[in-house]
Amino acid sequence: MTRFSLTPLAAGVWAAIVLSPAVRVGAAAQVGVREPAQVTIVGNDYAFVAVPDTVAAGKTLLSFENRGKVRHEMSVTLFKPGATVEQALQLGFPAAQRLMDRIIGILVVKPGDTSGGQLYVELQPGRRYMLVCTLKDQPDAQPHVQLGMIASFVVR
Repeated sequence: MTRFSLTPLAAGVWAAIVLSPAVRVGAAAQVGVREPAQVTIVGNDYAFVAVPDTVAAGKTLLSFENRGKVRHEMSVTLFKPGATVEQALQLGFPAAQRLMDRIIGILVVKPGDTSGGQLYVELQPGRRYMLVCTLKDQPDAQPHVQLGMIASFVVR
């Protein structure tokens, strides 16, 4: 059997690496910092089927679960004040981009899977966020958004 020993410096570095998440969590809990809320959006072929109408303001981790049989994305954008999904659909894509303040991020998920990561966002109260899938099943097919894969939620 091979035995390893650590120098005092290496042992201190190892302890810092192993203990620092616990120390940070403990420190955050002591000063009242809340962990980000977690919101999972569920989609299928060709709709977002589990989207809350409202989400609490603040630090949030968004994830995406694809229950469909084809690959989907969840692109998250912040609408300009007063903009709606209906207006975005009337304009069509990519023209609807003029209704957006900014792009938050995108998660792409293969069929029957969940996103390997999450989008970290500080949701702004009173604002509307849009979810859209612009992927196509074939190069000449309609984008999924035109098949109904678009939704939004309001932040309270």
